[in-house]
Amino acid sequence: MIDYRLTNVADPTAAQLAEFKAFIAANGAETDAFLSSLLKRAMMAVQDWDDRTLLAATATIVATGREDNPGEPVLLYGTPVADTIAAQDAAGNALGFSLVGRIVIPSFWAAALTITYTTAPDDADLADLMPKVYRYAAALYDGDDSSTLARILQER
Repeated sequence: MIDYRLTNVADPTAAQLAEFKAFIAANGAETDAFLSSLLKRAMMAVQDWDDRTLLAATATIVATGREDNPGEPVLLYGTPVADTIAAQDAAGNALGFSLVGRIVIPSFWAAALTITYTTAPDDADLADLMPKVYRYAAALYDGDDSSTLARILQER
């Protein structure tokens, strides 16, 4: 079983908030906190759907139930920062590993494995996905239903 958690998730930048406000033609600063929360929610949804990091965060993957194949590689989600990856067994002992792209290959057999790493957005991913994020956040702002939100996520 794989458990994936994000912590220390960054907030949208002031420039991203300004672009979103321009997208929905919002003026003034009185709704900035609300609009920023919608934008962050949209960025999280799009990055989860497209498996590309839009907001920097700390990611933790806990892989358990590996008794039948304790050397099995683990795929990292999002856009990992290679020099921040750490692996531990169930007792908290550091494990060596090889990194091939986004795949961690433990050097030692481990029935349970915890991998912690940071993620960072890539400029190309931001340029590619922010239009989708703005459409998703605008749909949240407008109160659109879940089928509209799902359709936006499925767009390329």
